[in-house]
Amino acid sequence: MVPIIRSYSPTVAISWFKQGIALYKKQFIRLSLVFIVASMLMSMATVLPIIGLLLALVSVPLSQMLLFNAAYGTRLRGHFLMSDLRQKLHTSKIWSRLLFAAFINVAIVYMILSITMPSLPLSPEAFLNLSSEEMQKIVAQTYTLSSLATPFFCICVYLLLSFWVYPLICWEDSPVVRAFIQSFKASMSNALALSLLIGFFVGLSIIAIFATQTIFAALLPGAFMTAALFVINTIIVALYICLFVAYMEIFYGKE
Repeated sequence: MVPIIRSYSPTVAISWFKQGIALYKKQFIRLSLVFIVASMLMSMATVLPIIGLLLALVSVPLSQMLLFNAAYGTRLRGHFLMSDLRQKLHTSKIWSRLLFAAFINVAIVYMILSITMPSLPLSPEAFLNLSSEEMQKIVAQTYTLSSLATPFFCICVYLLLSFWVYPLICWEDSPVVRAFIQSFKASMSNALALSLLIGFFVGLSIIAIFATQTIFAALLPGAFMTAALFVINTIIVALYICLFVAYMEIFYGKE
């Protein structure tokens, strides 16, 4: 069954944000730990030969689905159970689809970067023959903020369009191609609302990192990296939970 896609006005982004933050606050520590532990385990597992590459591919869909499953359990009963985390992740069919979808995403992101990223003015051999100071100078001249704006924008647009692929595969049992089509349709139907939501989190990230750097540079300089990682983790989890709320309303309607 193909899920019905609902379209909303841009102002719904405010509602998604409020609902997502309220949901996150109910299980702040546990939801944060789910993401941290999953990220750490995946990072350690990627060093394994062969299987590490496969785990690296599924790390993003697995992190997303663990948080979505936890958020669903929290929304249902006010807290999530450990059994909620593995919902819809039991069958080999789902895992093979997730792996295939993740491979497609990586391939498309690589293609976008290959097309949009500026090229070094030297051949790889000539570049490697330069001194470290010359390398730094060439890199700084080539990869400026303005030259990286286009690839960053293109990647953000693609990730936003494809964000719903993994929950569509797991929760709606959608084949991979149909999941991509439905994800693109859902994001395009709610482009302004989703853009506002993502834009808010980008702005929040910049302010939070700057504030953290300012505070810890004056008080505890050595603790800056730890504090920055905590802030980034919190914002990423909050974004996922807000996007979970958006998914539920886009594909299931408002309560």
